[in-house]
Amino acid sequence: MRKTLLTAAAALVISAPTLSAQDAPKFRPEIRPFAGTMLNTGSQANILRNGSLYGVQAAVEFKEVFHVVATFAKSSLKTTVDVTDQAAEMMSYDFGIEYDGIQPIGKWQMKPFVGVGAGERNYDFKSAQLYGGSHFASYLALGTEFQLSRFAFRLEGRGNIFGFHEPYGNADSMWRNDMTLSFGLAYHIR
Repeated sequence: MRKTLLTAAAALVISAPTLSAQDAPKFRPEIRPFAGTMLNTGSQANILRNGSLYGVQAAVEFKEVFHVVATFAKSSLKTTVDVTDQAAEMMSYDFGIEYDGIQPIGKWQMKPFVGVGAGERNYDFKSAQLYGGSHFASYLALGTEFQLSRFAFRLEGRGNIFGFHEPYGNADSMWRNDMTLSFGLAYHIR
């Protein structure tokens, strides 16, 4: 599934400039690097500590208020489990849609947005005593973008729900949740 998501994201980024060249008012690609924090909540906080988060989004703007988004994110974490190497990594690949509102503020545009999407989340524990895995993941996002011409600052919060199994071996998969908070930039390719 990871290869399929990465291939689709690459196709989105590669085809977007072609689409935009053919019909500039309808399709506008964007690239959005970001960094932030991952806040483990509920039962997930008993397994993993909070950690840093970074990644990139590729988006295509259809009209001025609707986006299709592909996101890759990575987080460096530590487990709370008593093992020699507590390091862990989380990688997330997802697709979603965003709906923006637009509020002019002088030369700037404030664009509050809501988004929803789904994809895959993978955990990799560095200790040989713990087991990672990949599971379905979904999210709801809220945030805003402050745009001036082709550049914008973005603030985004995501509530994530995903499958997860305890890293001890034969544990059953269960639903877990966490939150991510990020700050990023957006470059609107015209």
